[in-house]
Amino acid sequence: QLNAGTNYNFSVFTLTADNTSSDPTTVSLTTEPNKVQSVMVLDVGINFVTLTWTNLPDYTEGYQYTVITTGNPNPTGDNGNITVRSENATIKGLTSGTMYNFTITTLTTDGIGGDSVMESSYTKPAAVAPENISVDNNRTMDTLIVSWVPPPGNVEKFFVNVQDVITSDNRTNSTDSTSPVTFTKLRPGRVYNITVITNSGPFNVTSVNVPGITFPSTPGAISVTNFSTNSISLNWGAPA
Repeated sequence: QLNAGTNYNFSVFTLTADNTSSDPTTVSLTTEPNKVQSVMVLDVGINFVTLTWTNLPDYTEGYQYTVITTGNPNPTGDNGNITVRSENATIKGLTSGTMYNFTITTLTTDGIGGDSVMESSYTKPAAVAPENISVDNNRTMDTLIVSWVPPPGNVEKFFVNVQDVITSDNRTNSTDSTSPVTFTKLRPGRVYNITVITNSGPFNVTSVNVPGITFPSTPGAISVTNFSTNSISLNWGAPA
């Protein structure tokens, strides 16, 4: 039994019936190396993923590893096919909020490749910029309409959260489109913190708070409590 990832010299002789040997024909061949082990996603950003793995049992100084990356869209430039010498790699040029497959193959010093191992990961989605979030009360006392411009890259789902700044009550609506989200049955004249959360795979990224204010309700009936030649005193009821 031969060892993985090892170079061997093979000599072939011709023998006659009386065991006379010819000059040998020699060939040098390398067995395939073992595949990498314990592949893990070490870090994830909006446009990169860092992978790590452990040394092979047959590791020899000079081994290299190729990492081929596929997704929709594929990485930019030459980032889809990189070669590294260490047991980690950072794949750049990725698109935010996108699922990628990473295929890692070991190469011996003379370029012989072994079996491959595949690992998958999403990149994080980009956040919605606060200047791209708008909140409109449409001159209603109990409604806020939230709209936004999606960030670059891919987003699988949006979560829109409304929080009453006084009571901290939260309400969240989700959508897989960029159509405006309407919240009803809110309190009149209240300030609400609005956040838009982008989601792709396991990652959620929350925007900065943007304030929204419902239209105030009208005051109650007005009554005159006192008046004179130079003043008038008024009372009115609390808003409904």
